[in-house]
Amino acid sequence: MSILDSRDLEEELNTSEIEIDRKKAIEELKNETKNYGWEHGIIFISDFEWRDYCKDMAIDCGYISRMTNNPLEHCVDWDEWADLVKNDYSEIEFEGSTYHYREA
Repeated sequence: MSILDSRDLEEELNTSEIEIDRKKAIEELKNETKNYGWEHGIIFISDFEWRDYCKDMAIDCGYISRMTNNPLEHCVDWDEWADLVKNDYSEIEFEGSTYHYREA
C-alpha cells in the first residue's frame, strides 16, 4: 500500500488474522508516532506516491486550477514542489518503505 491511515492500521491490529511480522511492524510504527495523533488518524504517504500527493494537494489548496488541460500545470516543477513540501513532514520507515507524515 502506498497511502496508509493509522486508524485502518489500528483496526488491522485488532484482527486475529494478522501475520505476526505485520503486527510487529504496525506496533513499532504506532509506538514511534503515537504522540503525533495516532488515534485521530495519521496519514502516511509513501515515497512512491509523494510527488502525486503533493501535486493533488496544490490543486486542492487552489494553488493551481483543476481546469482540464491547464497549461500552467506543465510549467510547474512538481519534483521541486514535492521537495519543498517535505519540510513540513517527517519521514519514517515501515515494512521496507519510506513514508511521509505530519502531526494530526
